[in-house]
Amino acid sequence: MTSSPHAAPAVPLPAVEVPLSRRRTVLALLLGVLLALAGAAVAHWLPRGWLLVVLLPAQLLLAVAWPALSGVPDRSATLLMSMGAALAADLLLTVRTGPVFGALAGVLGIAVVATVLAQLVRRVRTEVTDVLAVQCSTVLLVVMISVLAAVRGLPSGRDATTAGLLALAGALAAGGVLDLLSVRFWLGPAAGGRTLLGALVAVGVGAAVGAAVHGGDGLAAGVVAAALGVLGDLVVAVAAGTRRITRLLGAVLPFTLVGPGLYVVARVLFG
Repeated sequence: MTSSPHAAPAVPLPAVEVPLSRRRTVLALLLGVLLALAGAAVAHWLPRGWLLVVLLPAQLLLAVAWPALSGVPDRSATLLMSMGAALAADLLLTVRTGPVFGALAGVLGIAVVATVLAQLVRRVRTEVTDVLAVQCSTVLLVVMISVLAAVRGLPSGRDATTAGLLALAGALAAGGVLDLLSVRFWLGPAAGGRTLLGALVAVGVGAAVGAAVHGGDGLAAGVVAAALGVLGDLVVAVAAGTRRITRLLGAVLPFTLVGPGLYVVARVLFG
């Protein structure tokens, strides 16, 4: 018996549809986990100033990758201004023990003025609004990394920083493994190669790691760090697509968002 010419074509199973094209790169996963582990080790075993050994490379990677995501011109000026702001914020928060956000307002204010002046002296003024937005957002993001130095300087900052960064490392590793498995097995709704199940498990693992490190307060730090890390990872996965340099942004953006969250948790819960 011959088949009907009007028969509908076979519909493929949705098992490996989206994750195959946008799966997490192993390099970005390893860099993200190692960055968080290095920060936790330095915060726990070494004096406060040594944290700059981890913060500065993360800020440099962010200052290179974030403008690359936008594709705007004048990236060298963005790199110089953002790293200048990063260094100033790092040094300020390493030696300062008082409130953080008021001190950072001065750094951000000076950086914004510098970005505006830089546009005025540009020879070819193209995409001025886009360049300003990218420069200001890059400065803000690298300064957010600096907040980890302020967390470490709080009375219970060593415990808060260690618990939060270890939780971040565990969350990224657990979520990454499940996202890699989604290439072979359908693990639920996915966005940019990241699965809903992977995100939920990542937050759960972060909470467990935080609690194991520092009890109930560590649990709160772990949940916040893991949730912010998953959010940053998802933003990169959806926005960056398959471009290599911007996919590496996924190694550092979760680390970027954790600082302010841990600062609030440490001030409210750790005492």
